[in-house]
Amino acid sequence: MKRICIVIVYFGKWPEWFEFFLQGCRYNLGINWIFYTDRAIPENAPENVKFIKGNLENFKQLVSEKLDITPSIKDSYKICDFRPAFGIIFEDYLRDYDFWGYGDIDLIYGDIRKFITEKDLDKYDIISAKKEFTAGHFTLLKNSEEMNNLYKKTLNYRNVFEREDHVGFDEGSWNITKMQPKDEFFIKNKNIQSFTHAVKFYDEKGLIRAHFKKMILEDSELKGDWKVIWHNGKISEKTTGIEAMYIHFLNVKKNKDFTIQRLKQAPRAFSITSKGIFEEKNPYIKNIYYKYQRLKFKLLQKIDFYLGKIGIFLKKYSPKLYFRLKKLKMKLKNEMHLKKTRSRKNNK
Repeated sequence: MKRICIVIVYFGKWPEWFEFFLQGCRYNLGINWIFYTDRAIPENAPENVKFIKGNLENFKQLVSEKLDITPSIKDSYKICDFRPAFGIIFEDYLRDYDFWGYGDIDLIYGDIRKFITEKDLDKYDIISAKKEFTAGHFTLLKNSEEMNNLYKKTLNYRNVFEREDHVGFDEGSWNITKMQPKDEFFIKNKNIQSFTHAVKFYDEKGLIRAHFKKMILEDSELKGDWKVIWHNGKISEKTTGIEAMYIHFLNVKKNKDFTIQRLKQAPRAFSITSKGIFEEKNPYIKNIYYKYQRLKFKLLQKIDFYLGKIGIFLKKYSPKLYFRLKKLKMKLKNEMHLKKTRSRKNNK
């Protein structure tokens, strides 16, 4: 099995949900994390999470030594621009790994290996958890000289690292509304190519093999009183039961009423909602229920598909079957609507 290590540079107080974040890491036994941080090691930290002591000044010195530049870093946000170069900056800690990656901590991991398989690691040189760009919250790169130096293929990368302001070099995601592989992927108003540009360009030329695929849940895309369940290392959306590699709660964490349940240690089951993170009671019973809900959701999708594709044919040659399917479709829709209505009332 190929060895994977995710590098995260983090300075400042650990977030309130950090114990839940570590619980997600704990269940991904085939993957390691390295934190470069000025914080104390949390109690009961998983064995697959390593903490390296260092502050912002230490990081700047490390960058200067490894990249032969003079970085201008005033705050932690600027560090995001350096992520594509972590393979060089932290090369001394990554020698034993086949792949390295970078990420955020405003998320909870599910089963990473279920979504990134050995076949994927054999086939691709870089894997992003977003379809459109190299995701700052999760991108993996092959630990090779070519991929570790790929950031150098962009224009003005030295300027990116030496300027004070954060430019979104690791993603560039907010700059272009519609992007194709052949596009010149410049960062808006800064005339700088993002890392995504280099990856897309060299993938299109057939010089590297890139994999861009949506494998996650994001709070910005979840509607209404959404709820995501973490149970024994797996993440799934409550209503549909659809499993994901992780849940990214970038936006709701900023809400004043976003609450983190205080526990001595993270439980074996908990929920992430628009209101906070809470322990889940009776997870086994609920898991059976969620699987049942997912089956209903899939059945509804199939009925919609067949009525759309062969509805006219069915109505003409088998009207009884046609109207039975229509009736079942309405029944399933009403049940799911009633369930959502009750859920909203219970959450008030």
